[in-house]
Amino acid sequence: MSLYEIGKNMEMENLQNLNENLKSEIIKHGYIPFETNKNESESQDESFSTNKIQTEIDYQPFLSFKLPVLSSSERVHSINSIIINMCFSHSIPKPKDVGETEIQKAFNANHDANWQIPMYTSEPMYLQDEENVFVFDTIVNSSLQQRAHVDVDMKLYLIELSIEWAEDKFGIVLSRDIMQNPVPYYKTKAKHYLNENVAGLQNVQEESIQAGKRYKKTNEQKVIKNISKRSFRIRNVILNITNILLILDIDSKVL
Repeated sequence: MSLYEIGKNMEMENLQNLNENLKSEIIKHGYIPFETNKNESESQDESFSTNKIQTEIDYQPFLSFKLPVLSSSERVHSINSIIINMCFSHSIPKPKDVGETEIQKAFNANHDANWQIPMYTSEPMYLQDEENVFVFDTIVNSSLQQRAHVDVDMKLYLIELSIEWAEDKFGIVLSRDIMQNPVPYYKTKAKHYLNENVAGLQNVQEESIQAGKRYKKTNEQKVIKNISKRSFRIRNVILNITNILLILDIDSKVL
């Protein structure tokens, strides 16, 4: 029986059973269901009002670095610098397999480069024990981790991608004067969740947002050449069961 049929045939008082069936299907497809601390009645009400499922992201820290803020915004203001923790996770969709030629085009910032890397960008986290510092976590698929350890171009590309998404998402301008932290993850490891909407097939739409910027090369080890950037925000379908879809917003960009 499909999830749609299960849900359609159940009454309000049987929501707990529906929840268990949903969790079983989520686990079967390799995801970790999110458990709230709310009482059962509140959770049931929220389930009907929001139609969302949260999945905790299991991720591996890779690199942490600090850089000055050149221009702040309304969302991120009165700060002197930010810290980005760059991480990997199997929960984030993989980049499309486009072949090494296309990957090298992206590394070289060719005008016809079209390699896209889905990336999760967290909300800014304020460090209470440090003055005027915000922390962002960025997470990409674990399939890139091994190469990032041995390929400087891949490492620099992911660093620049992380910086640009922080700039785009929060309307700030960051320096490329990067200082690497001595640990792969700064402070206590945060919890992150994918917010997945439950929607019918007819409601699934693909969104794209384009933007363009240029950054000047200041240091070979800190910046990936002059970059003409196009960015896309795509809605990735991660689970398709009959006519119920779980979809999530993941950032994907062509540098």
